[in-house]
Amino acid sequence: MEREEIKKLQWERLQVTLNRAFLRVGHYRKMFEEQGIEPQDIRSLEDLSILPFTTREDLTVGDPYQMFAVPLRDIVRLHVTKGRKGEPIVVGFTPHDLDIWTELSQNTLCMAGIGREDVIQITFPFSMSSAALGFQYGAEKLGAAVIPYWDTEVSRGIEVMEEYRTTCLITLPSYFSQVCEKAKKGEVKLSSLCLKKVLLYGEPFYTSERDEWEGLLEVKIIDTYGLTEIFPPGIACECLAREGMHVFEEHLLIEIIDPATGKVLPSGETGELVITTLTKEGFPLIRYRTGDITSIITKKCSCGSELIRIERIKGRTDNTILVEGIRISAEEVEDFLSNFKKLSLRYQLIVERKEGKDSLSVKVELPPGADITSFRAIEKTSSEAEEKFMERTGIPVKFHLLEPGGLGEKYPLIIDKRKRS
Repeated sequence: MEREEIKKLQWERLQVTLNRAFLRVGHYRKMFEEQGIEPQDIRSLEDLSILPFTTREDLTVGDPYQMFAVPLRDIVRLHVTKGRKGEPIVVGFTPHDLDIWTELSQNTLCMAGIGREDVIQITFPFSMSSAALGFQYGAEKLGAAVIPYWDTEVSRGIEVMEEYRTTCLITLPSYFSQVCEKAKKGEVKLSSLCLKKVLLYGEPFYTSERDEWEGLLEVKIIDTYGLTEIFPPGIACECLAREGMHVFEEHLLIEIIDPATGKVLPSGETGELVITTLTKEGFPLIRYRTGDITSIITKKCSCGSELIRIERIKGRTDNTILVEGIRISAEEVEDFLSNFKKLSLRYQLIVERKEGKDSLSVKVELPPGADITSFRAIEKTSSEAEEKFMERTGIPVKFHLLEPGGLGEKYPLIIDKRKRS
């Protein structure tokens, strides 16, 4: 499809989306009314910039179904992601939405050069099951053989790859990193693997890591991008040329904005990715601020596709990190500590990758007046905090308790020690 055809299709679908949101979603109707405009006042794709943004906070206020554009009886699938303080964001899918999601998942696999002759092992923890389901839908529609598999014991996952002659692995970077660590130690026999491609989703990884991993296992690694609140996966994917991630524009309209001012930036400049859905029935989103930092690539891809491309995600605009595929924000940690009265609100998050496995630890000061002489009491408080945080987030974390003032006057809120380049 040529660029002009893509733009025409986007404009037609945007008009439908704006009218649907205005008529059926109270939040958006109020937004239009506060701006003193109606959907017909948006006369071009560029005019979309006069509308306010939708934020994660907007999705957590009020009734969990308040952003739905159809009655609950028309929703056939619910998925939940998290707001900044861990509040649930409930996302609804109609049968039509599931069809679109399946199509986009299939397109993602095709973009990565996956075909019906492949044996695809989809390995995600339960908390990432929305992504696992999306990839499974796409793979099955493609006609490939699918092995849906998850086990925290990586060695068993490798055995499955060997036994069932997996040709494509779809998983988290942190999981694949552990596979590569075992390869370094000689615990993986390359001759026993049929693995050719690896699709990574849900966490950042770095160029130096990709180069190392590809050298170890003689595979090609493809980056993919999606969001539970939109399509997980199905927003963008690298092609085999790996010159950026192609955005599936028939279903999505993207902008890059200055995160501080909200001003739309020209192609090539780095800023926050903003997405408007064009075909979602149940849960349409208008100018949704993803919090992800990237830029639009202006040079045409060598694969010949006319779809717009974005750089791989470079970071976040907020104090948010991804650990084992689960999003954790500083606000969520702070909210936890505010309800755990035995600790203060002075804390620091530290993320590390050791032997291929990501780990999260929290340095946090004891409140003024706390007894810092009793080692047993400190250990008990630390263990209790770790247990309650695990119950809340599903992430194992190590709490290191410091005496009041132990962090000093100025300190970074988040330290990410994972390899970068």
